[in-house]
Amino acid sequence: MAAVPSTAKASPPYGTSPPCNGTQAEQWVAHRYRQQGWEILAQNYRRRGTELDLVAFKGGTVAFIEVKARKELVPLVGIVEALLPAAKQAALQRGAMTFLQENEGRLAWKHARFDLVVLALAPKAALQVLFFPDVLGGARIG
Repeated sequence: MAAVPSTAKASPPYGTSPPCNGTQAEQWVAHRYRQQGWEILAQNYRRRGTELDLVAFKGGTVAFIEVKARKELVPLVGIVEALLPAAKQAALQRGAMTFLQENEGRLAWKHARFDLVVLALAPKAALQVLFFPDVLGGARIG
């Protein structure tokens, strides 16, 4: 699970201020994925005692996206383990499996991955984004 993040200073896709809470952060991330050609299939998908923040699809890949909003950028050392402890990882995998089972036959997917996007929402500062693609390192789904 040792993923190397992409980092960026980013401007919001609409309006003049960065997102300021979790819901707005999820909307912001969904917009960014759409800009990169992803189709958002679900937002706040809740099943089996878990929630998937975003589910996106592009070119045969389904991405299960966990969005974390923080007041300041957190230290990188151990960030993935701190934000996605084993119990959370298991819940995400359970939710992903349920989503794929519910959409069997309607979604022609070849690969699945889990992405983590962390937004630092410090007031009066540039929005900072950490993107961890495939954060669970090809966790087995299906």
